[in-house]
Amino acid sequence: VFEGFDRAGTLRAICGGGRYDRLLSLYGSPKEVPCVGFGFGDCVVAELLKEKNVVPVLPHTIDYLVAPYNQDMAGKALSVARRLRLAGKRVDV
Repeated sequence: VFEGFDRAGTLRAICGGGRYDRLLSLYGSPKEVPCVGFGFGDCVVAELLKEKNVVPVLPHTIDYLVAPYNQDMAGKALSVARRLRLAGKRVDV
């Protein structure tokens, strides 16, 4: 198991992870499967960037994101996206 912190150590862990050999058996796997994993704390990274005054300026590249609730709604989502694009909006599906 590991955790990574900023050099000042003022924030909680930025990332962490380790081995999780029996994790899948907790979710029904009939045999033990060796695993490793890690994750980053997006909120911690955002706070660190603000603290260091290095938050990148990222331009908006889309106006709307259209997400179908399920596969049955995909056609309707594409139709909505098309109408928005025809109205001059930048859309991602």
